[in-house]
Amino acid sequence: MKLSHLHIGAGKIGLGLVCEVARDAGFNTVILNHKGTRKEPLYSFLKEKRQYTLKKIGHSQVLVDGVNLHLYSDSSPEECAPFFTNPGLSLVTTAVKAPNLRDAARVIMSGLLGRMDSIETNELPLAVIPCENIERPASALEKEVKSLAAESGVRADLSRFMDKYVAFANSIVDRMCVEPVLVSGLDSGVIEVTVEPHREWIIDGTSLREKGLDRLQRILASIDGVRIVSSAEFDVHTKRKFWCFNGIDLCAAAYAYRANRWLGTEQSRIVELADALGVQRIAATVHLIQEEFAQAVAAFAKKHGIGRREFQIGQLRKFNERVFERMAGFRPNPIDRILSDFIMMTDKAPAIAERLVSMVGSANQNDHVVRETIESLSNLTKALETSSLFRKLEQRLVAPIRQLIEARLLPKNSVAYLSDLIEVMTEVSDTCRRALVLRIGSGSS
Repeated sequence: MKLSHLHIGAGKIGLGLVCEVARDAGFNTVILNHKGTRKEPLYSFLKEKRQYTLKKIGHSQVLVDGVNLHLYSDSSPEECAPFFTNPGLSLVTTAVKAPNLRDAARVIMSGLLGRMDSIETNELPLAVIPCENIERPASALEKEVKSLAAESGVRADLSRFMDKYVAFANSIVDRMCVEPVLVSGLDSGVIEVTVEPHREWIIDGTSLREKGLDRLQRILASIDGVRIVSSAEFDVHTKRKFWCFNGIDLCAAAYAYRANRWLGTEQSRIVELADALGVQRIAATVHLIQEEFAQAVAAFAKKHGIGRREFQIGQLRKFNERVFERMAGFRPNPIDRILSDFIMMTDKAPAIAERLVSMVGSANQNDHVVRETIESLSNLTKALETSSLFRKLEQRLVAPIRQLIEARLLPKNSVAYLSDLIEVMTEVSDTCRRALVLRIGSGSS
């Protein structure tokens, strides 16, 4: 029987990486995406045409056809339950960004209830592999599903069913992608996702083995760019991804943001990350921070007894060279988008902004001043939370490295440039905050 795959989230990682891998693996894939977003016309077009194009930089375009997209209502996640009762379904993936993980959990909870009640699927193992850009996304998603089940008062046997038959597997994905766009018009256009040629999907195979999903493991491991690893090795891959890729992504964007304050004029402003890496002063700093991250990953791998060659300092330096080349050659990748994505990674920013909008929004929605205040308060909250974001990044990036120093696995000066990066990011945060305070004070949106 041909295996089936269910993916939640028709964004850039879903279409640009996960669904391409599923196609290469020969899965029958159904994509679920909720209605009511600003991109609903694009998704409706995708649902009708059943295909999109991967525009690989430096390569020929790839047509992904046979796309089966289902649009569901946020208020009715249970309408997705029938997709979970397919006996051939062995893999569920998500790529919805971390703040939306709870929405995906609602769909999965409803689906698992239906799967548990179906005589055809109630004893079949199922892999759930989230692809959100956070550490241990499967652990977070499983916690959300069980929390929702407890809050909703659903049957207690759902948790037991999950423990016995559902493998929540942590993973990390690595591919630079651009959000899907509709090229030309609604009649004769095509949906296009710009991606880099490189792709990597690292999966912790521990829970897959425990739940007997051997065939799924073999199929995934046979696909170019997909690797199934142990939990200990996965932890090192995670550090390498977040330190040597995401950390550098943010580093270059933050230094470019500060450089724009020096440049002053719109004509000379750095917009793209690729342009930032072309500035010698920024590139030199990025290379220094890359070396610190490489030393830290090598020390982390050694501390945990992972002796693979790819985590030795020489190979990590080559990895860093490839990361720099990838970032320098990829467009569009605006620095404002990078910084805003990191801002939204904070735990509290979206929730606080939503509360403020709700409170102010209870006033007269037709009042122009109220509408401007709603927008300004939302933006201000995000900017204020940026400071806590940078403190959190210091905890995630610098503090673990300092622990390696205390264990005498790294020299004492190993975070000199990282500490400077934290100061730069705090400066960026303060600049945003002051600008928005002034905007609100002057009554502008």
